[in-house]
Amino acid sequence: MRERNYLYFMKLLFSTLHGTSELCPRQPGRAWERLHDSIISIDTHNDFAMFLAFPTAGPRWPRQVSFELMKEGRLDGVFFVALLGSGPCTTRVVIMQNILQTSMLRALHRYARENRDLGGIAYCPEDIRELKKQGKAAMLLSH
Repeated sequence: MRERNYLYFMKLLFSTLHGTSELCPRQPGRAWERLHDSIISIDTHNDFAMFLAFPTAGPRWPRQVSFELMKEGRLDGVFFVALLGSGPCTTRVVIMQNILQTSMLRALHRYARENRDLGGIAYCPEDIRELKKQGKAAMLLSH
């Protein structure tokens, strides 16, 4: 059932975009731009940029998610994932994971502060809409 619904959705999306592109035959890409302008696009999984929390730990990955790349890709918001890994449930491991998690969250807040002209942190749908109105990217966090 899911597969049939997915295929139906994809056909509907394709036919809608194809029909819209005919409105602008000299600029077929404009239909995609109008679509992106009319929706809120969110990526549901982005690995945490470890260099933000630990800038001296190693090199930055070449295409790690940033507000600049989000704007270039017309992406309005992203959820960041901080994989802490698993290990034995000892007091030491729990303390180390807590330190790592706190460092990551602080780094995300610092990145948003230092780049407030490009994006900000969104805690709810209204925050995402407001950032989009301002032409900024949204970093989705919950508290």
